[in-house]
Amino acid sequence: ADLYKDLKEPKLSKGQKTLFAEGVSKYGSEWINIRRHIGNIEHRHVVRYYYMWKKTPEGRRVWGAYEGRHGKKEAKRADSTSKLLDDIADEADDSAFDNEKASTKKRGFQCKFCLTRSSPQWRRAPLTLPGATVPAEPSSKKADKGGQLAVALCHRCALLWRKYAIEYKDAEELAKKLQASGNKAWRRKLDDELCAQALVQQETPQITTAPSTGAVVNAVPAAETAPEPAKKKRPLEKDSASASARNSVEPPAKKKAVEKPVEPPPLVPDPPRAKVLPCAICRTPDPTGENSVTCRD
Repeated sequence: ADLYKDLKEPKLSKGQKTLFAEGVSKYGSEWINIRRHIGNIEHRHVVRYYYMWKKTPEGRRVWGAYEGRHGKKEAKRADSTSKLLDDIADEADDSAFDNEKASTKKRGFQCKFCLTRSSPQWRRAPLTLPGATVPAEPSSKKADKGGQLAVALCHRCALLWRKYAIEYKDAEELAKKLQASGNKAWRRKLDDELCAQALVQQETPQITTAPSTGAVVNAVPAAETAPEPAKKKRPLEKDSASASARNSVEPPAKKKAVEKPVEPPPLVPDPPRAKVLPCAICRTPDPTGENSVTCRD
């Protein structure tokens, strides 16, 4: 197929081709600006030449390097957000953040589920764009002046989510939902969530929570109160104390078990006796006691 006869591709001079490539690298796919950059060319020729030219190796090189493309913008955003997270990420665990790095760079965290800002360990939040932040101050006026907090998961919410796939919720809110809804399936689901939260609270190690910025908090120790001296007991109090100690030490007397009466042995029946049969011929019993003759046939 002839490009000029069949496809009607416009013929551009060497200078026009150079200006066309410069216009694409500067304006992208804005054909009006490209036509103005070239000068003496019709708009329809620019459009037809553009769709044929961008499939050539030179077109792929020029159009692929254009920074205004949609894919290039998204890649830039992803790179910037990933750099922010990589600066405070934990080197040993990809799903966790390093509190020491966050404290040196003055980066804070806020939990996605319980909204707390202090935790001994922070992990990446699920279903959240990388680099997502929230204002440190709740008011909109101070949001611009104040710093930004990275959205993450605290130690408790991370255990609950990673082990049971349940979002942490306040027990009072769950109780209100339980009272409002009369569905048995919903109540069973809430019961499961409460059980999972209780298990996580038992499994969570007792670690003192550090603030999200990593600053050291100087806790004031409680004043140790000296034990009061023991008062001298009076003789009546001593006697009552000794009596109560005796009563508490001596175990209560056990009840004697009632002895059961011995049952008599069972009666043994007499052995069976053979029945005396009469004579088979005369039908009379043997008065003499002699042995009767029996027929073996």
